[in-house]
Amino acid sequence: MMLNKALLKLIKKLPKKSIIKKKHLRLSASRNDRIYVVLQGCLKCYYINDEGKEIIRSFHLPGDIVGLNRLYNRLAHFNIQAVASSKVAIIRKTALSEPALLEECLKQSVAREKECS
Repeated sequence: MMLNKALLKLIKKLPKKSIIKKKHLRLSASRNDRIYVVLQGCLKCYYINDEGKEIIRSFHLPGDIVGLNRLYNRLAHFNIQAVASSKVAIIRKTALSEPALLEECLKQSVAREKECS
């Protein structure tokens, strides 16, 4: 998904993190107080069902915002893993007071809900 200019400007100020292939950015049991913008690579969101089978929720490419359930104050019930070496910008919940950032997050959240319906 293409990011708007205002969001690109904000992303430059955000902390970044690199994740090597097959490493986890977040595990389902961990604290969920941030969301991520994929800058490079590919991330996979998945969970393990009651039978121990991996269930993939989504894949995320550059420009995608990952962990949008954080906007609704839900707990994280899924893992985020790098499918390829990746880089993300980290958005803490407190940064969502920035109008351009909140607007882009909400747009992607609505788009994802439409895809799932």
